[in-house]
Amino acid sequence: MTTATLFQWVELKQDVPNSPVKAGNKGVVLDHLSQLINSLNERFGTDFTLADQLFFEKITETVIANDSIKKAAQVNTKENFAPVLEKHLENLFIERMDGNEKIFMEVMNNEEFRAMVLEKLLSSIYETLNRNVDETGNSN
Repeated sequence: MTTATLFQWVELKQDVPNSPVKAGNKGVVLDHLSQLINSLNERFGTDFTLADQLFFEKITETVIANDSIKKAAQVNTKENFAPVLEKHLENLFIERMDGNEKIFMEVMNNEEFRAMVLEKLLSSIYETLNRNVDETGNSN
């Protein structure tokens, strides 16, 4: 399964309350993270649920809202951005360890699991952070 099948781009019809996200912005539909959960469950024999999917959604939202990560995505290729994202994700998993100990333990102790999570999140986060940058390099 490729990252392209995990996420769908949509144009928002209205502003998101209490958020910098405005009507007309494009973003990833995060409901497709359920496919990430299904892939992890199938490949690793885990039993992650909707609550675990929400954990990944919050992680993704936090990354996308981070200005330094946004700048790193905008000035790097996806390949060069990957290690930056990986380190940031690791820190977020540690910070949120109490919120989901099962995922934390898999990410910290299973290299293959961590690589799969990074692979599935990398493209969507990178594309989201670069979606609103025009040809001049200025944020829209």
